[in-house]
Amino acid sequence: MNRTPHPPPDNAANSEAINRVLQAEQDAQQAVARCERQAQELLHGAQMQVQRIHQRADERITWMEMRCAQWLSEQSRQLALADSTQTEAGGGVHEAALSGLVEALAARLTTGDEGAS
Repeated sequence: MNRTPHPPPDNAANSEAINRVLQAEQDAQQAVARCERQAQELLHGAQMQVQRIHQRADERITWMEMRCAQWLSEQSRQLALADSTQTEAGGGVHEAALSGLVEALAARLTTGDEGAS
């Protein structure tokens, strides 16, 4: 078997190739670190937005509960006034009035209809 002699390795070329590979690896690690920082920033921003949405929802729920409580209190007061007027006139509480109040409350709670009365 005849072997052709290989030229001796060029140490300078090998060193340069190794340095390019090491530099590419370092560049890739830096790119990964930048991506991780960007992902953390995006995650933090999303978490802050979720917190703001949750706070606004809580405020709206509290406001709706307060408004419904006020409305129910007013309706109850008006019903009691009507009941006392009817009692003085010899009548009792009308089932239709009570049923209407319950239906109006249900509509208000399910649709948010401010005009229900």
